[in-house]
Amino acid sequence: MKFLWGDIPRKCLILIKLKKNVTQMKRNQYQMRIGNYELSYQIRRGGEHYILFLHGLGCSKETFQEAFDSAYFSEKYTLLAIDFLGHGDSSKPDNFSYKLEEQSDLIFELLQNLNPKYLNIVAHR
Repeated sequence: MKFLWGDIPRKCLILIKLKKNVTQMKRNQYQMRIGNYELSYQIRRGGEHYILFLHGLGCSKETFQEAFDSAYFSEKYTLLAIDFLGHGDSSKPDNFSYKLEEQSDLIFELLQNLNPKYLNIVAHR
């Protein structure tokens, strides 16, 4: 993965490919099994440049719904918002520490499965 920053153009295509460890929940919303956990995410496919939206505490991937509804992004960008474990539609296990390091390990696994070529990160605190 290569990190890249730049202007965000206008328009987006929606093309969804399902993998064997992925379950579709609602339109453009999926759950991926990673180990014993289900990680929920929303994706709007465009191009090889991903924009990953990470929500803050007490929030969910829906925090970024306005970006997904916007026509501002072009075919160049794939939008991805993830529910951290314990938030939104992701698993809420009792035996998970919920430390940022463990959350980031799960996010990394999900990204390994989606395999973005370029990744931009937008984080909400």
